[in-house]
Formats: sequence, structure tokens, C-alpha cells
Amino acid sequence: MTRELITRFVSALVLAPIVMTMAWFGGPMATVAVGALGLIVLDEWNGLARNKVRDRQFYLAAIIVVLGAVALLLGERSMAVGMLSVALLAALVLPESLGDRTWLARGVAYALGLLVPMILLSSSVSHGREAVFFLLFTVWATDTFAYFTGRFVGGPKLMPVVSPKKTWSGFFGGLVGGTAFGVGIMFAFGVPISIWLIAAAFILSFVGQVGDLYESWVKRHFEAKDSGNLIPGHGGLMDRIDSLIAAGLVALAIGLFARGLSNPAAGLLGL
Repeated sequence: MTRELITRFVSALVLAPIVMTMAWFGGPMATVAVGALGLIVLDEWNGLARNKVRDRQFYLAAIIVVLGAVALLLGERSMAVGMLSVALLAALVLPESLGDRTWLARGVAYALGLLVPMILLSSSVSHGREAVFFLLFTVWATDTFAYFTGRFVGGPKLMPVVSPKKTWSGFFGGLVGGTAFGVGIMFAFGVPISIWLIAAAFILSFVGQVGDLYESWVKRHFEAKDSGNLIPGHGGLMDRIDSLIAAGLVALAIGLFARGLSNPAAGLLGL
């Protein structure tokens, strides 16, 4: 328990400043960096679902992710959203009978689900930095509060078939802590606190935990403990950002609904 906690802490201490620096400055370098992370996610997904087979289909999937990054670099926001929408639709409607192809399509959706929301929020007309920090800290705080509440309070398991360690106490601890921390960060940034903002933090915290459970289900489906071994104490990159991908997709949807394609960041924050 102590060794695991120390390893997780050291990994977070190394990774968090890098992520926050990209979130703070944004721009083309952030797009390239998040695009590279998307490719790592795709590769880890391919490792889980297709036993690391890097064939023509895999490289075609990787090209799609790269094209998504290129579209964002060129400012083609509609194209990026269109690519993400098609990938999500394919992931939902392709039949299981297609086997590897269906799972690879889901991997593309997962990779673009990291890339497109983060960059579109960051590059909004206004409040891009605040929106990304809101998303990051809400998800991070949810994971942290869920972890410690679950460890120290314990109690009934949330979904033991999917994730044996997760508890209902951890779920609600994460929900309360993540919501409060996300709103608190926005208060520190000077963003007006509103019912919309509180509701958005609550929704992102909830969806982030659902995303965590989804990736746990995928790993259990393929009888894998982790998606990889890239990050000490966490496993693969997917193991660390599964919550962020799910919450990011919903954050972008909220922002697009409220303020449209040009300023989803302000829409997410209720401004």
C-alpha cells in the first residue's frame, strides 16, 4: 500500500507539471503533444484488443488520428468535430462480428476523444485555459478523492465484476471532492461561480468515473491488468487518462451546446 502510493505520487509529480504547462500555454505545440498522446492511446488500445498487431489497418487508424491533429493545427474545427463524430458513431454501430475492425474503430474514437476536446476547449475564443484547467482538476480531484475515500472508508463494492477495488464510498467521495475542487479552481481563476458551473463540475466528475469503469471493463474483457507499463504506479497512459477522455467528450458537448464551435470553453463554464 505504501509503496504503491509513493509510486503513484512520484509519477503524478513528474507528469502533472508537464500537462499543466501544455494546458497553460496551449498553441500548436500543445496540439502536437496531445496528438502524440492520442497515438500512444491508440497503440495501447491496439495492444489490448489486437495483441499489438501493427498491420495495415492499424497504420490506417494511426493516420486518421494524425489527420485529426492536422485539422486542428490548420484551424479546421468543423472537420475535427466531424472526424470525432464519425469515429464515435462507428464505434457504436459497427457489429461485434467484424472483430478486430470494430475494436480498432473504438480505439480511433478513444484517441480522438482525447485529442479533439482538449484542443478545441484550449483554442476557444476566450477562457480556453480556464476550461482546460477546470476539466483537468475536476477529473484529477475526482480520482484522488475516490481513491482515498475508497481506501479508508471502504464498504460495499461499486461494480466488483468490472473493477473489484472500487467502492460506493469512493464513488461518492470522488463525486463530492471532484465537484468542490473543480469549482474551487475556477474561483481561484476568477470565474464567476454559478449553478451552471457547479452542475458542469458534478457532471464531469460523474462521467469521469463512468469512463474509468468503462476502461476497466475493456481490460477485463481482454483479461489484462493494465493497458501498458508506460507510467510507473499507473500502468499505461490509458489507465491514467480514461476518466479524462470520457469527461472531455462531455465537456466539449456541453460547451458546443451552450456557445457553439467558436467558444465551447465559455459555454462549459457558463459564461
